[in-house]
Amino acid sequence: MGAKITDIPDEVRRANPLTYAHADAPPLLIQHGRIDPLVPVQQSMILAQKLEEVVGHARFEFDILEDAGHGDPLFETDENLDRVFQFLDRYLK
Repeated sequence: MGAKITDIPDEVRRANPLTYAHADAPPLLIQHGRIDPLVPVQQSMILAQKLEEVVGHARFEFDILEDAGHGDPLFETDENLDRVFQFLDRYLK
């Protein structure tokens, strides 16, 4: 973020997705690769846990793609794209 996070707490809060987890949050599909070398899967797990607390499973879904890394082609398989489009159809149609 360009500085020590302890020196920029407002910027850190704005960049933290947990800041935006609230009861009126829009539907959200989280997908994360288990072997992502850039963003630890635990970050998405923490977000999913927070969403479970504030909205329940009614408006969010969380998938871990076991063999996927960051920006992995496994996110673009026909099977996964069907999954994504089904989620979008459920909430946007």
